[in-house]
Parts: sequence; C-alpha cells; structure tokens
Amino acid sequence: LSKYSGTIGGAKEFECPKQRRIDDYDSKLKEFRNNLEVEIDFENSEEKCTKNPGHAGFIPVKELKTSHFPVNYQDQDLVDSVKLLGELTVKVSVSVAEGVRTASGKIIDITQNLHNIKCPCSGCMDSKNPRENWWEIEILTVTHIVKEDAKNSKCRLFYDTSDSSLVNVEGLRVVNSSQNSDICRLICITCDEALSNRISGMLDKSSELYEKVFEKFWDVKNAEKLVVIVSHPHGTPKKVTIGKSDERKEISDGHSVLTYSTNTCPGSAGAFLYIL
Repeated sequence: LSKYSGTIGGAKEFECPKQRRIDDYDSKLKEFRNNLEVEIDFENSEEKCTKNPGHAGFIPVKELKTSHFPVNYQDQDLVDSVKLLGELTVKVSVSVAEGVRTASGKIIDITQNLHNIKCPCSGCMDSKNPRENWWEIEILTVTHIVKEDAKNSKCRLFYDTSDSSLVNVEGLRVVNSSQNSDICRLICITCDEALSNRISGMLDKSSELYEKVFEKFWDVKNAEKLVVIVSHPHGTPKKVTIGKSDERKEISDGHSVLTYSTNTCPGSAGAFLYIL
C-alpha cells in the first residue's frame, strides 16, 4: 500500500501522517489545460461529452457502495471515507465574460478571523450590521481555472444532487498559486457559524477515517493501486470514479509522475486523488 494523495491537474497532496508530492507534469496536466472550457449549459455539456460518452462509471456520490470497488477493497470504512471526501469536495466557478469556468476543489482547512475586521462577504458589505465573526475556508484547486480571479470565484458546497440546497461561499483571495504545478489555494469566506462548525467536524472526521482505512489496507499487496476521484464533471452534481494507477515514475527533486485509468472530464480538474 502506498499512502499518498494529490489533485488532478495540479499535484500537491495533503494527507497525514506523511506528505509526498505527485506532480503530474506530463499527460494529465496537459490534458486538463487542453480541456479548459467555458460552461454555459452544464446539462448539455454533459450530454455532448466526447471524452466519456454516456458517463458510464460516474457514480453519484450518494449511491456509492462497497460493490462498486474491486474485491480487495470492498469495505464499508472505505466507502464512508470516500463519501466524506465527497462532503469536502466543492464545485469551483469563476465568472468570465463568455460564461463560467468550472473546476473541482477540496476543503483542506477552516480558520476563524481573529482580527478586528468585519466580515467582507457581499451580504455583510451591503448590510448596516456586518458580522464580526467569520471564517476563512481554504480550498485546494487548480491555477489554470481560478488564476488570480478570487473576486469572481465562488464555491458550491454539498452539491450532491440536482436538487441539493444552494450553499455558496465567495472567494476572497488566491494564495500559493503556481503555474508550474497548476495548483493554488482559493480562500473563501463565510459568516455562517453552523456551516463553519460542520466543516470543522468533517475535516476532523475525514482525517480519522482516512487513518483507519490506511491502517486497514496497509498489508494489501497490489501491483496496481486504487485511485478514487470525487469531482464535479462539467459542473454537474458530484460523481465518484474508480480506477487504478498505471505507472508512477520518479523524475527529479522529489517529484514524480502518476498516470491512472480513473475517468475524468472537464470540470474534474482540481479534484483530490484518493490513492491506496
């Protein structure tokens, strides 16, 4: 078992207890840059998809079950862990003149503002009584979609089905943006305390469950590693795709290139790679 994870189109991984880097400078990065598209009609984009016609193998996250996994990985804790990853997966949207650029992202941290600054969200900016308590949500995603355009960016949380409640958070700034690795952190804001508590709880539970799954599969001897992706293909409700790693090559300076068979589409860029 190899313990590392990353993001599509970028490649820095965030997981515990060890951190390693997967920089897919080769085919995957090129693929997602070439597949950059401006979505105007999300439903039609999915129907007209030429990369994965029919979207076979794209599993709605709520429908994921043990039987979707290879025999060696049919375990309820793994299912629960991937669903928790789904809870932390967001749809990233950037408004541009032609329409909306879309990607996926993963919430990796949330911190409360401790400075004497009122909440800068649009609701508070338009209010006579802006809130004093607010939080910054750190979202890992891809540079080629967000660029430096935080103010025109928003992230939709918990977009699991077409009738999911609308929960959006606004972009505040972009940090640690890299063109080479195609990865950045989009900082979004919320003054919803219940939402902040929910996110904090999900982050804690996700780390604990991932540790449990990792320990459980430590001794699994597979030449081909499991690669699971939760993303928003074409900006639609999140889907799970399951595949295997094809090849991993060390290149230089601690970097490596990973290729995998797991299906992705435009809109999947920025999604987290769950690798066992």
